Amino acid sequence: MIALDASVLIGHLTSHDAHPAAATDILLNAAPGSMLVHPLSLAELRVGTGLELPDCSVLDVALHFASSLATFDDALAAGARQRGVPLLP
Repeated sequence: MIALDASVLIGHLTSHDAHPAAATDILLNAAPGSMLVHPLSLAELRVGTGLELPDCSVLDVALHFASSLATFDDALAAGARQRGVPLLP
């Protein structure tokens, strides 16, 4: 399973983004049905990591499903590392 950060989705959909090729590669190389996007924010992770609410949601879904996390956001990656979540790319 892979929890997708909005930066990956935006990168895939926006050709002028800093990471369009890497984002598309993540999406194309993932197995069908293996990608997750969290619809809800949790305050506990925000307080514990200092991340903004959307980033906490991504981290929460990765933790909940014991999945890896795909992001280009340095703060989110640091929070994921802090919680032991494997990162892509």
